[in-house]
Amino acid sequence: MSQEEERDITRRSVLKTGAAMAGLTAAGGRASAESTASYWYDGRGSGASWRDTAQSRIESNRKANLDVTVVDSNGNAVDGATVDVEMQSHEFNFGTAVNAWALKNKGDAYKNHLQEDFNYTTIEAGLKAKNWETGAKDNVRWAIPWLNDHGFDVRGHAALWETWDMMHMDSDSDDYYQNMSASEINQTVKDKIRDRVSEFSGQVRDWDMQNHPKWRTNIRNYIADRTSRNQVSYPPEWWGVADDADPNANMGINEMDILQNYPDHISKNDYLAWWINHQQNNGNDVEGIGMMSHCNINRLTGIPKVLDILDRFGQFGIPIYISELHITLDNWPNKSWSEASQEEKDAQREYLRDFVTACFSHSAVETIVHWTFWEGLAWRQTSALYGEDWTRRDHGQMWRDLIYDQWWTDEQGWTDSSGNHTTNGFKGNYKVTASKDGESAATWVWLDDGGASTQLTLDLGTNFDPNKEYKIESVHSGKVLDVADRSEQDGGNIQQWTDYGNANQRWYIREVGNDKYEIEAAHSGKVLDVEGWSDQDGGNVQQWGDNDTANQRWYITDGDGNGEYKIESVHSGKVLDVADWSEQDGGNIQQWTDHGNANQRWRIE
Repeated sequence: MSQEEERDITRRSVLKTGAAMAGLTAAGGRASAESTASYWYDGRGSGASWRDTAQSRIESNRKANLDVTVVDSNGNAVDGATVDVEMQSHEFNFGTAVNAWALKNKGDAYKNHLQEDFNYTTIEAGLKAKNWETGAKDNVRWAIPWLNDHGFDVRGHAALWETWDMMHMDSDSDDYYQNMSASEINQTVKDKIRDRVSEFSGQVRDWDMQNHPKWRTNIRNYIADRTSRNQVSYPPEWWGVADDADPNANMGINEMDILQNYPDHISKNDYLAWWINHQQNNGNDVEGIGMMSHCNINRLTGIPKVLDILDRFGQFGIPIYISELHITLDNWPNKSWSEASQEEKDAQREYLRDFVTACFSHSAVETIVHWTFWEGLAWRQTSALYGEDWTRRDHGQMWRDLIYDQWWTDEQGWTDSSGNHTTNGFKGNYKVTASKDGESAATWVWLDDGGASTQLTLDLGTNFDPNKEYKIESVHSGKVLDVADRSEQDGGNIQQWTDYGNANQRWYIREVGNDKYEIEAAHSGKVLDVEGWSDQDGGNVQQWGDNDTANQRWYITDGDGNGEYKIESVHSGKVLDVADWSEQDGGNIQQWTDHGNANQRWRIE
């Protein structure tokens, strides 16, 4: 049989299965001309209509505004400050399954790649009752605190998995069910749930409380057959035990084939919806809907169909988590990833791109967990994002490109005249840095649904425009600094006077270094000067040609941040003062020891 014939049989088989399930093609809609490609699925084409819609939803659902205001130490807006907005982590959970033994024992490569590509983890096997009771305890007890300490939220998998083997009640267990009554079996299940959930209270944020509620019903069926109770009456009891063991943990349902194109796909969707209602009707809060998503490139659900299913379950108002995503290649496990054709790898990479994009765009989805990431310990090796030598595979690179490139915000901008800059960024944790004139300040900001705002202060001294003419107004009298008689000569006296907007009442304020300023009369070009280098209270203030001396240099500070400045002589340490608290035109300006009085405070505009 030729390769083309094999592809055609595969394609016709998938079409037949999908039509039987939903009255559609296997891709979930009418096949396009592009569907002659190998491993085709609806929505794979570059022009597929879902793409623009998903991008719009990502912009709406996954981003928010981060408003940054930059001020100087006096609370004045800083124009033209550089603002760097650097994302540190996502709010959305991009996770993987962690092997607790490997995390503890496999060295830095396992830990480093985990931290590089993910922000959320599921304990792959160590919290299953059988694994927990047969040697996993020490590794899990080491792994979960390590994960918490390194910023990972953790999901426990799984508190309840209704097979005798997974609950460690088979012939290899001391709790061998055939030696128990129905009530003893029921109590044993409760004890096993309580044991694991309570031990990690406050450390495991989420639990797969019930794994495979439709696919695995062995225990409830067995004990119901030996009592008068209906078999579906038992799981609500077990949920209640888990909630009591850790009231703060989120308890979820986890089921397979909800998003996958398998023959019993529809029945499992319907049963999952019924089961959610059943738990809620029995007083249990279902706090997560897990969809396992074990995919194979020979049976890929069309992206529009994926979105339709997410829409259906999104109506519950319960967070959806893609709990066990992986995409295996054709003819696994008999063929390794390196032996696969480029067509297979392309399909794997592109389906990961499209499936993850669709899920990320949907407002009901809060977590996507790629089930195992390293081939060395992967359940299905061809799906691993890394090869055994830690080489990143094609679809592994796609995972990283999406999360840390396309959906990552790392921007630079500048404040406007109001000191503001706004970035529309992906929700998560940010480092925000503002800088100007060699000064910088930084802070950490969490950006979520409501957006976020922050203010940074730069120690720029007093932020005066050296080319602007300022008036300097006494706080107590409302009159302004004035060069008497509009003198242009050295020694012209400085007084206060009603503001008429004249040039002898306007001043240039220029920083000359080390937070020191010269104050220059706009009409004469001469600067404020303490006459005779006086260092006494009452020393007169005049104008004089600029000699670059300390009696012509001033500190200008707004210590209270209220826009009222003291103007302090560099050489004497005394401040500009309206003599005798005068409120009259012609009141003299002198220097005096600072007492914080209104006749020693000035508004500069």
